Amino acid sequence: MITFLDFHNTVFNSAAYDAAVRSGETSPELSQFVYPDAVQTLKSLENNGVVITSAPAEFVKAALAHIPRITFLATEGKSKAEYLALWPGYYGQEAVFVDDSVADLLEVSQKYPALECIEMRRDGLSGEGSFKVVTSLSQLP
Repeated sequence: MITFLDFHNTVFNSAAYDAAVRSGETSPELSQFVYPDAVQTLKSLENNGVVITSAPAEFVKAALAHIPRITFLATEGKSKAEYLALWPGYYGQEAVFVDDSVADLLEVSQKYPALECIEMRRDGLSGEGSFKVVTSLSQLP
């Protein structure tokens, strides 16, 4: 079963990265901003873990370079639901989709009812209410 993981605030600590850049750190090591549970999860999922993001491909490659056998999809300006419709690796089968964006979760869940959508809350707050909530990727089914 495929597990799709959003990049920003699910796999990558965007707030910490942004703070480092604002503090004057010109070239922070991107891998240090990948959440530890994301590293463990991606390594355990191997080829069944897919990172999907609107972030630039080179940025994501650099951040995840230390994780072997990682698949990532750069949506290239499309929504995640639109991109999945074009990606030959997903054809509507049962899968898991984890994102911190409720709007993305709603769009994906409407287009792909077989996807189990899970809301990531790295901020510790309660979720929006439409989806199962996790605060760590170690809580995934």
